[in-house]
Amino acid sequence: MPITQQRALVLPQKGADFVLDTAIPVPKPGKEEVLVKIKSVALTPADAKLRKFGLIYGDYPGILGLDITGEVIDLGEGATRFNVGDRV
Repeated sequence: MPITQQRALVLPQKGADFVLDTAIPVPKPGKEEVLVKIKSVALTPADAKLRKFGLIYGDYPGILGLDITGEVIDLGEGATRFNVGDRV
């Protein structure tokens, strides 16, 4: 059975405290993208600056975490650099 929801620390707005959301939909990879099942994530000083001063991408609520490891579980159309099962 495929996983359809995930947990994440969500930043509701600029400078706010993180909130744990346990019902975030798992996205489908787009063209030339891969879907990674995250095994570990770290919040780094860069994430702290993004939280404090505002996201540099997208809209709120936002999900930070630039430092991740995991396993490729799905490939989008044209994704050729990685294979399902690759550790990244």
